[in-house]
Amino acid sequence: MVSRLRFKGDPKGKVVKNKTKGKRNHKNVEQSALVPQVTLEDIETSWTTSSSLADSYGPVMLCLLDDKNNVRIINWKDESLCTLGDDFGVNEHDQFTPWKGLIHTVEPVSPSQVMICSSVLNSNGVTLKASKGKYLAKTGDKVSFNHAAIDTSCIFKVDFQDDGTVTLAIGDEHILATPEGELELRGSGEATRFVLRVQMRNTVRGKRMIEELSGKKDVSSIEEEAIVNDAVQSLMKYNVELNDELVKRLEDAHKRGRLNEQLIEERTKLKSDSRC
Repeated sequence: MVSRLRFKGDPKGKVVKNKTKGKRNHKNVEQSALVPQVTLEDIETSWTTSSSLADSYGPVMLCLLDDKNNVRIINWKDESLCTLGDDFGVNEHDQFTPWKGLIHTVEPVSPSQVMICSSVLNSNGVTLKASKGKYLAKTGDKVSFNHAAIDTSCIFKVDFQDDGTVTLAIGDEHILATPEGELELRGSGEATRFVLRVQMRNTVRGKRMIEELSGKKDVSSIEEEAIVNDAVQSLMKYNVELNDELVKRLEDAHKRGRLNEQLIEERTKLKSDSRC
């Protein structure tokens, strides 16, 4: 279940309409001072920048900086065409995103800016679906929302970068946003770095904070979940396949006091499989 999305015209809320139309950029815009007290409403209604596959599901936005360093938002139109827009909301009191800049405060003002991201079993891939039900898919040398059902042309690999951005690829081709506002597929040497904005409540950290503030978990349980999540994140940079079996192995290893040994075994197994 996801919380209600807020858009332009809503009577109240901390999201303010972007009035810069590209005049501000991520280099000279600082986030507001952090508010020390976090409430359940903050977590339930805020968006944040994803830094891992574990946090990247449910409603998401894809943002980028164009060649003039202006923030642009990926939109879908007529259920198929992808375009770049500059109309978006801004959360001026973001307490959760570690990266600075306007692009890391963006929130949606229209359903056309929101996609549903879902992980694909037994892979490190995701699918992206527009609210009208069509999936983003490879169509020739472009990508568009034109598939009603999932097939291999709809599964994109997400590579997370250290600066809070991601690249999207299908096979050996990466998504590149052109100056004309289209999304094309190019060789591995060219790739647009996107910022993936997600609902805070759907992140591992957000869920943990909600449970803590709601009194649904004791402190030891929260700390244990945090340790296992950190272990999962440490494996993601080695392209280890994320699935329920992996999480269960790490949880069991942590309970037995041999989490570090299990992490070494997982990395060793990955190297062995890659040589086969």
